[in-house]
Amino acid sequence: MSSRHFYRGYQFVELSTLVGNDKYRSRVAVVDGTDTATSSQQFLDFEVYPDRAAAQQRAFVGARAWIDARLAAERLERSSQLAPL
Repeated sequence: MSSRHFYRGYQFVELSTLVGNDKYRSRVAVVDGTDTATSSQQFLDFEVYPDRAAAQQRAFVGARAWIDARLAAERLERSSQLAPL
C-alpha cells in the first residue's frame, strides 16, 4: 500500500515495488503544487532492498532530501536575480 506524505509544501507518495526474489525497489513520486493544479512531479528510484520496510524508509528519506535540495536551489536562484547595489 502506498502512503502519502507532506513536507515543506510538497507531497510525496511512497511507491516501492517488488522486483523479484523477495527484493524491493525503493521508489517515490514527489508532487509540487496544490490540490487543484499540479505544477510538476518527479519520480525517484533508489536502491533495491531485501525487505519492503527498508525500501519504504529509503524512499521517505530520499524524498525529503530531494525536496530540501530543490528548495535550496530555488532560494539560490532567487537570490542571484537580485539587482546589485
